Amino acid sequence: MPLQKNLNVKPYYADYTPLSDYYQVLFKAGYPVQARELTNSQSILQNQIETFMSRFLKEGDNVVPGEFGFSLSSYVRISSVTQGATAEDFVGYTVTGAVSGVKAFVNYATPETTEDDLTFFVNYENSGTTGEYETFIEGEILESDHPNKYTASVGVTGVSKPLEITELGVTISSPAMGKGSIFTIEEGSYFIDGVAVRNSKQTIALDKYSTKPTYSVGFVVSETFVTSAEDPLLLDNSQGSSNFAAPGADRLKITLTLQKRSLDSANVNFIKLGEIVQGNFIAK
Repeated sequence: MPLQKNLNVKPYYADYTPLSDYYQVLFKAGYPVQARELTNSQSILQNQIETFMSRFLKEGDNVVPGEFGFSLSSYVRISSVTQGATAEDFVGYTVTGAVSGVKAFVNYATPETTEDDLTFFVNYENSGTTGEYETFIEGEILESDHPNKYTASVGVTGVSKPLEITELGVTISSPAMGKGSIFTIEEGSYFIDGVAVRNSKQTIALDKYSTKPTYSVGFVVSETFVTSAEDPLLLDNSQGSSNFAAPGADRLKITLTLQKRSLDSANVNFIKLGEIVQGNFIAK
């Protein structure tokens, strides 16, 4: 998958093509350096790296460990949270049921939508103060160990959104708590566009309230030009010189975003990691 961004445009004018058979840019004393020459120098080296590495790697191969996996996770639908708190504010913290005493670590959370409640995906850590509970109690208050002491209220079956879900063609009531499916990838690097592109650790919900998802899972690849107006760190950092804080070269940024897609969807700018069919993971 070649770079989607065209560099042979104003203000870059980078016109390198491997078909030119140019392998070095030879700068000469007494002549001004062109912007395209500097960019083409990088393109020549990048083409050499890609040519060699494509002998050993194919598009989308893992370069640096970035393990990924599909898993079933306990979900808890939430009816309300402390005013001003977001779903993300609970991730990475332990919540405790005020009545049950049950503790659970929040691995991932999704915000409220028009169709679904705000939802926690958790690992339960104990069975409460009396040892009689396996999950939270519907309607109880959850207290987070976040420094801001955020709280959340567990939903109630028959009240929480959605009231029903369809799994394997059968419509069933949707309980406030149960098992859902998520996909997580750790930070790593993947061979994309001839470059080892870093990915951040990411988690997505496949089917929030179902254990039988069917999707392709992979990266959406996006390429953007970033200027010093957008990222002040690109301003000249040579403090004490006349050009300190002056704008300079832009950057080409490649971002990998974990996403699920239907099995028959078009895969433009999509690097597939694998498929999940009725809850069974199939490597690409």
